[in-house]
Amino acid sequence: MLKNMIEAKRSHVPEPGSLRQAIDRYQTFNRSERKSPNTILFYKERLGKLIKTFGPEFQMADFDEPILREHLVGYSTKKHDGTPLRPGTLNAHARALRAFFRWCYLNDITASHLLALLRPPRPPIEIVDVLEDDEMTKLMAAARRRKRDHAIITLMLDTGVRAAELCGITIGNVDMGDNTIKVMGKGSKERMIPFGRTTRRALLAYATEERPDAGYEEAVFLSSYGARLRPDTLRQIMVRLRNLSGIERLHAHLMRHTFATKFLLNGGDALMLKHILGHSTLAMTDRYVHFASAQGVKASREFSPVDRHVDGRSAARNLLRPDRKRSAWPTSNWQS
Repeated sequence: MLKNMIEAKRSHVPEPGSLRQAIDRYQTFNRSERKSPNTILFYKERLGKLIKTFGPEFQMADFDEPILREHLVGYSTKKHDGTPLRPGTLNAHARALRAFFRWCYLNDITASHLLALLRPPRPPIEIVDVLEDDEMTKLMAAARRRKRDHAIITLMLDTGVRAAELCGITIGNVDMGDNTIKVMGKGSKERMIPFGRTTRRALLAYATEERPDAGYEEAVFLSSYGARLRPDTLRQIMVRLRNLSGIERLHAHLMRHTFATKFLLNGGDALMLKHILGHSTLAMTDRYVHFASAQGVKASREFSPVDRHVDGRSAARNLLRPDRKRSAWPTSNWQS
């Protein structure tokens, strides 16, 4: 029976249709699968590059693997706005195309999976940008002008929630008894995230002293008019805090990077961090592990056993022979 099904699949003539029609069907499928708005937008932008290259009326039956690989080569070598595309952008584009053409094959739009052998380029592990301790102090001081903004900044630095996740938190998601928040992450996956005492105080201060009385709205964070906070409003808050704090590179995801790195530096476990961040694999968490490890190596130089031993013996000798002069040994060649 299985053999007959496979043969039938091979002999099936794909449905004719244009690129625009196939993309529209694919996006309808994604919405029916309750994919997040960000996922829908991701495929709209990535597949829009195909339309820009081939045109909306290009026939799906005319696609083949060489044509698509030529498109990927052209996309990777083309400069956008005068600068080359980042490896992560190229990886995302390749992944989107492979997922789309896999769906096309499974839905009889193409006769085969045209990109089955494609291996998206792995982006290099980049050093993540994080807030320094003094910058965290400046940011939290700037945010104190409004209790809502202070609660937002404190929560993001304490939990690493994404901007969209923060905007989606409802009153029922927050458990003040055990200091946890339930968030809806990518792929409609729920997870529980713990927060600390400082964040608890900030949330209570906002809820009891500043949050608008909007009985119909369950969202924790509201605009001044009592409406649910939207990601674009959150971006405006970041711009205001950027100006107040003087941290020019401030954006919402910077606090996620900061949380993840500080969590590991403070002794947190990589598996626990994976859960808190909502990553599907440990490979996604590796970038923070690598950076935290580098920071830890840098800090560990202060605890070198040999340096401590030698410095201690030198100090003891100096105490016993206080009049001994230090040798004028030339050190310029040893300085790094």
